[in-house]
Amino acid sequence: MTGFNMSRTDLEKKEIRKIDNKKDKRNKKIRYRVRNFIISAAVILSIMILIVSQKNNFVNDAEAHADIEKYYTSIEIMPGDTLWGIAERYSESYCSIKDYIAEVKSANNLNSDDITAGGYLVIPVYR
Repeated sequence: MTGFNMSRTDLEKKEIRKIDNKKDKRNKKIRYRVRNFIISAAVILSIMILIVSQKNNFVNDAEAHADIEKYYTSIEIMPGDTLWGIAERYSESYCSIKDYIAEVKSANNLNSDDITAGGYLVIPVYR
């Protein structure tokens, strides 16, 4: 029966271990919350920086193209011409080739990329 008897110091040690375990668990939770807060703050800050930089790019693009005017002209489609080739010749650097092709198709009521030599296209010209 002596194995079941604990001295007072053994009981105190056991209680101290329980308290220490509780403190460790509480400290882990606090560290976990702090880490999650820091990660969340970093993600939010990154998103905000991305939004601001995209807004600045948009404003800079708009300012760069503010003095460009768009005119329309008519061109004859030559043998071997494609919308892509025409776009490369006339689009300048104002817009992408895809956007220019879409604009040409819209201006000429084209539903496909097919064009025929001898026909005419109305195309935008930027100056």
